[in-house]
Amino acid sequence: VPSPVATAHFQLVLSCDHRFGIDSIPIGICYSGTGDHGFSRRRLFTTVTLINQYPIGSILLENPYYGLRKPPDQSRSSLLYITDL
Repeated sequence: VPSPVATAHFQLVLSCDHRFGIDSIPIGICYSGTGDHGFSRRRLFTTVTLINQYPIGSILLENPYYGLRKPPDQSRSSLLYITDL
C-alpha cells in the first residue's frame, strides 16, 4: 500500500458549544461514497443536519486513493493497478 494511502485523513464535527472532557454525545462515522473527493458535501448535507437537529457528532473519513490519500503519480480517480480495488 502506498504511504499516502496508508495514512487516514478525517474531520471531527461537533457543536460549537461542545466541551471536551465534560460533554458526552454520540458520534457517527460517515464514510464517503464512490467519487467523493473531499469532506464538504458530507459535512454540509449530513453532519450539519445531525448536529443541528439531534445532538450527534460525526467523524468524516476520506476514501483511499481520493483527495489527500491519492498517490502523487495517480491521475484523477483512475487507479494505477486493478489490485488497488
